[in-house]
Amino acid sequence: MTRGYTNQRDTWVNTETYDAAYMNSLVRILDSQVHGALEGVGAGIIDGGDVAAGTGLSVTVAALKAIVSTEHLLTYLQTDAPVTVADLEPSSTLYIHAAAVFATSPGDPDSREDAGVVLFASDSDVEPNAILLATVVTGSESVTSVTDAREYVPAQEALTALQALSTSVSDLEDALDALTARVDAIEAGGGGGGAVGYWGALERTASDPTRINQFVDEEIADHVDAYHSGEETGGGTALQIEQWETDAANFGQTVLAVTRKLDQNHPDEFQDAVTVVHGVYGDGSGGSPDWIDHVNSTWS
Repeated sequence: MTRGYTNQRDTWVNTETYDAAYMNSLVRILDSQVHGALEGVGAGIIDGGDVAAGTGLSVTVAALKAIVSTEHLLTYLQTDAPVTVADLEPSSTLYIHAAAVFATSPGDPDSREDAGVVLFASDSDVEPNAILLATVVTGSESVTSVTDAREYVPAQEALTALQALSTSVSDLEDALDALTARVDAIEAGGGGGGAVGYWGALERTASDPTRINQFVDEEIADHVDAYHSGEETGGGTALQIEQWETDAANFGQTVLAVTRKLDQNHPDEFQDAVTVVHGVYGDGSGGSPDWIDHVNSTWS
């Protein structure tokens, strides 16, 4: 495993003499204000840092910008080009980190000065002064899988969530357009202008495409088949004449049931339109049968 320190080019040149107290004041101001600014952004990946399998037992880490929580508070890290982490341990599960380093002696690398980064692999997913980039599984000679483990700064996470929300809103708008078109079709079938959408303009359910005219035809056909199921081959009927009133009542109830499906007010409007005349002997009084006069009844 190789750890390489990648730093930004130092372009600062000291050309003037400054008062020590003034310089110390500037340093304290920078220390305080920069830390406050970093606190406002938060720890995490700002951009880049994605890890991909490289040649053999190596991975390549794309250029990154990140803020890392360290022993010296928050520290900004940056690389400007892809970096290879080589010599990974074979047949292992490893964790790729981006870490800050701090000088212990004059001249040592220090991430606070140049945003330099150490990229390395370890067998732990938590390392001091570092941020986790990916989990890597190696075989005997190559990398077999790479799983992204980056956590972004809160602002970037919020932006990602906002983009996802925008996509969801767009999907909802499309669904609403489709629903609006469906409602328009329903109203058109029911007369339009906000009128009731009758079943005739609709399918029965989402899984049953039956329309009202089909349903009524099937109901009538089933009733006719059931009614005539007792007919004999010679054209005679197995029904007894005294059972006519029962069959008539059943037929009337069927008519009412079908009629209500078409117009619920229809039966009330025609409640006085049927005349039933009982026979001379057969009005149902005194224990006599409730026979109907077929000739003089309008419902016979």
